[in-house]
Amino acid sequence: MQRLINQLKTYYSFSIFVLYIFFVGVPFGWYYSLSEKNLSKNQDIYHRHASHFFRRFIRRYLCCATHEVRNPHHETFNKPAMVIANHQSLLDLPLTLMLYPKMVVMTGQWVWESKIYGKVVKFCDYFPSSMPMDEMLAHLQDVMSRGYSVLIFPEGTRSEDCQIHTFRRGAFHLAEQLRCDIIPLTLWGTGRVLPKTDFCLNEGKMIVDIGKRITFDDGVMGEGHGALTRYWHKYFIKRFAELEEENQK
Repeated sequence: MQRLINQLKTYYSFSIFVLYIFFVGVPFGWYYSLSEKNLSKNQDIYHRHASHFFRRFIRRYLCCATHEVRNPHHETFNKPAMVIANHQSLLDLPLTLMLYPKMVVMTGQWVWESKIYGKVVKFCDYFPSSMPMDEMLAHLQDVMSRGYSVLIFPEGTRSEDCQIHTFRRGAFHLAEQLRCDIIPLTLWGTGRVLPKTDFCLNEGKMIVDIGKRITFDDGVMGEGHGALTRYWHKYFIKRFAELEEENQK
């Protein structure tokens, strides 16, 4: 009986999400993208609207779950950075994009090529993981010069067991080339609230833990993208274990 109730709550929550995407997000994205003269201004407006919706969705329409955003270092995201996060659930994206509107995301190729919302994804300056490195660097330099941060999930896919898995080096190769700040977001609980293997919301708590921004020249991350990958992988394993221990008490 409880599972049936949770499934009904899931359909309710994601019906609102899908209705927004297809009747507001996509049409307005197409509309805003038509004006090349005011393109930059329209992108800013669209990102603000989307961030506002994600925040509203998480706070009001996501049944079963509660969430907590921890920001002990008072991060504002006003200065562009590479934002990296572990990945467990479909909820990770709205949870992260609600934090700050000026944020672009690395997407999968199928999203980029979608006939329905591919144009909107491109309008938002999102970029596919398959983009050639030279083009990707030029693209990110451009969006960061306009005040946008870059969100990447280094695991590349959602974790089925809610643990931290191997980080791919691509994100850290980009960070090395861009010499940009890095901000870690440790996500806890999202994989239990909405698992990768079961599209059904469960009762639970989700935490977004915003870590300390580290500048590239601080020297604490080591030299080269291999060292960066190992440094941040260890960081996420340690921080996630701390959150796990804290919430098992």
